[in-house]
Amino acid sequence: HTYRLVIAIFGGAATAREEKPLLLPAFCPERHINRDGSFCLFWRAVDDIVIDSVSAARAWWETLIRFLQQQVRAARLRHWPDAKARAHGEKAAVHQLRAARG
Repeated sequence: HTYRLVIAIFGGAATAREEKPLLLPAFCPERHINRDGSFCLFWRAVDDIVIDSVSAARAWWETLIRFLQQQVRAARLRHWPDAKARAHGEKAAVHQLRAARG
């Protein structure tokens, strides 16, 4: 698969989205694609990647690649392949994290 992506950098944070939604849905919470088309690569409150070094930039790109690989699998399986998916939305995810920690 060849994706045309828009990568935006804001300080130490980066976002990614498909330039035009051709291979991926324009919006799909179950596929971790936000209303604005940006990809939900990780939960910033818990496992944020601050791009402040080469190794952090590499980790971000590797996360993006894994995300796109999972998108291919999700399209084939018709559900998100990762059984450890988090609840959608900051509030629901916070409650899920608290419950998991006990």
